Amino acid sequence: MRGSLRSLAFCSLFLSVAALGGAQERGHAAFVFGWTFGEENASLYGAQFGAGFGRGFSIVGGIESLQDVLTGRYALFLNEIAALPGVSVTAEIPSVYYGGGLRWTVPGAGVSPFAQVQLGATKVSPEVAFTFNGQDVTDQIIASGELEETAFTFVLAGGLRGNIGDRFLVEVAFKFFDIMTEEELSLNKLSFAVGARF
Repeated sequence: MRGSLRSLAFCSLFLSVAALGGAQERGHAAFVFGWTFGEENASLYGAQFGAGFGRGFSIVGGIESLQDVLTGRYALFLNEIAALPGVSVTAEIPSVYYGGGLRWTVPGAGVSPFAQVQLGATKVSPEVAFTFNGQDVTDQIIASGELEETAFTFVLAGGLRGNIGDRFLVEVAFKFFDIMTEEELSLNKLSFAVGARF
């Protein structure tokens, strides 16, 4: 199942790149920054690109570095361990997301609303430390790098885009972000983009 999901993600990215090659309308490139909201709130930054192909539709893609995506069942599991007598747990899950998808923007407005769907992959690299009665026992519980995983990711988004003259743009977007690891990390993101149009 996971292999077919990865194949679907890579096919989507391939089609995105092909569509970008044939795009005739303006494209854009932008710097992205913002915050994730889950069990922990954390920052994110990255890059976004896109190219239109008519009727308000465009292909979008990008890469984002997320400081911490700790949430859901993974966070509950660690909280249960931390509740044991003498046990302390500290954890965060820095991640890198890359993917692409389709955006529809309401045409003809100075500030235009848009809806977007993306498929991609996220490399999660959990950083977990366990102490028992003051002693670090992390190496006895997990091997270094054992928890790293790359998982299929699904993104739904909505937002507003404003064009500044003929060259620049600003955006704000709210995104639902679902990383389909074994523990399934689902969170929300608020992101801003500032970039150039060409």
